[in-house]
Amino acid sequence: MQLAIVALGGLVRRNPRGRELPIARAITLTEAGRVHPLLASRPPIFDALCSHIDEIETLPPNSQVLAANELSAIQAIATQTPWRGSFLGTQYHPEHTLAVSAALIEMRATELVEEGFATEPSEIVVIAADYRALDAEPTRRDLIWRYGIASEIMDPVRRTTEIGTGCGPSLNLVSSELSCIPCRSIGDQRTPDCSAHGGDLRIWSDLRFAWRRRFWVLELCERNGSSAAH
Repeated sequence: MQLAIVALGGLVRRNPRGRELPIARAITLTEAGRVHPLLASRPPIFDALCSHIDEIETLPPNSQVLAANELSAIQAIATQTPWRGSFLGTQYHPEHTLAVSAALIEMRATELVEEGFATEPSEIVVIAADYRALDAEPTRRDLIWRYGIASEIMDPVRRTTEIGTGCGPSLNLVSSELSCIPCRSIGDQRTPDCSAHGGDLRIWSDLRFAWRRRFWVLELCERNGSSAAH
């Protein structure tokens, strides 16, 4: 989401309240969010998997905040693009699984200790192992209770409800393909239906390249032992 926000004219900064990982707690729908199709399947307050240390500081023009929580004032947004399309974004990660969260926790063990999430890296490793175990065996009530993991996360359908919803050009968070909902044109291809609802995919071509390039940069950073903001 942060990449698209900057591309559309907004600003991103390091969150002064710190990192949010692995669960965004008590995400609360705004008045706009309660009637928006993106969050139509979400309850008024819910938890979701997440991983970020930055946040949106300034919204692009023509934006609505759809959800927020104590750590991040903008957890979901809807923005009208200059090309009469729309961008729908979430700060939390509906595409994440518990196994993905486990990998992120373990990868950042040193940083998490420095930031006060644990006193020793070994404690972080145990948490990551528990998340992997729960991913492999979702009926582990002991782990669900230990970490307070809500059904909105444990149920794979409810966890991923935002993926592929809405109208207009949309970034598919699972495949990183760019599709126009509901006509399902892919990439730079357009159909009459796209024109009918103002879906212009030009910006998404640029974002797709930037998105993939971002992962190349992150991969290089990991190889070189350096860190990158998320």
